[in-house]
Amino acid sequence: MVYMAWTASKMGDNDFIWWSSFDGNAWSPQTPFTEGHSSASPTLANLFGVRYMAWKGVNNDFIWWSSFDGNTWSPPEPLTDRQSGTSPALATDNGQLYMAWVDNETLWWSRFDGNVWSPPASLVDGRSSNGPALS
Repeated sequence: MVYMAWTASKMGDNDFIWWSSFDGNAWSPQTPFTEGHSSASPTLANLFGVRYMAWKGVNNDFIWWSSFDGNTWSPPEPLTDRQSGTSPALATDNGQLYMAWVDNETLWWSRFDGNVWSPPASLVDGRSSNGPALS
């Protein structure tokens, strides 16, 4: 199943996160993620059948995340040791979830092993004013 998440101006709420899934034939009706608000696009990745979503907060630049088990999104959790003015990026490799983001034009990254996020690490020579992409 393919998942999509976005922020949209729906009923005047332009920072609400919405999501939908595609079963190969049709997209499900758009569904609000009622606890997630973002001023930038969210990012999604799959790790062992669990969907992970990360996004930049609205009233602060903290990065937030949640997981989806196929039925329910977990309550959003702020990652207070990382901030970004742009969207973060997620990708998986070798059973780990990776996140990258920009803070004050410095590129940062972290790894999630399914239980705990590693401390943020900077790419010493990595500079950008835009959100990164991961693959």
